[in-house]
Amino acid sequence: MNSLIFGFVTDNSIFTNCFRKNIIMLAFGENNFHICLNNMKVQILNNNWWWLNENS
Repeated sequence: MNSLIFGFVTDNSIFTNCFRKNIIMLAFGENNFHICLNNMKVQILNNNWWWLNENS
């Protein structure tokens, strides 16, 4: 089953964690839209909103 969780990001800790874990990061266009691939987790960041799609 896939669950979709979304929340508001108040800092760049998620970006920092992405770089720290050497996760593949893709940036698109000029809207700071990022996709972080971390094992079973996919994080999509757009401005101050983030979506976490995790397989459970």
